Amino acid sequence: MDKEPNRRRLDLGKRGETKAVRYLRRRRYHIVRRNYRYRGGEIDIIARRGDYLVFVEVKTRSSRQFGRPIEAIDQKKIGKIVQTAAHFCQRFNLAGFQQRFDIIEAERVKSFFFWHTWKLTHHPRILDLNSAY
Repeated sequence: MDKEPNRRRLDLGKRGETKAVRYLRRRRYHIVRRNYRYRGGEIDIIARRGDYLVFVEVKTRSSRQFGRPIEAIDQKKIGKIVQTAAHFCQRFNLAGFQQRFDIIEAERVKSFFFWHTWKLTHHPRILDLNSAY
């Protein structure tokens, strides 16, 4: 079985996450943690901005052949992120922070001059985790 396509997909995802981290830092988010895992769930980026703890899911695509990146996030995925976020807050005693869930779409797009042009679309407050508890 050829593992090369899977490696390329993972590499693309990592590059998208790195672009998202840079994007957030430029907007004065403090990156707390990357790739936090708990019981089959993962949060790509955990950041802080003011009194908010922001859980960010990054979806990366090299084309829209299979739809927009945000379309790959279903209720099951959101449930896993909520569960993982709750564990993170409990483990590190962060109950005092307001919490929210954001999505960043990272798309590698063709450009006239360069192939490696990136388009980032930030969807803040997709889910307010304060209402989930």
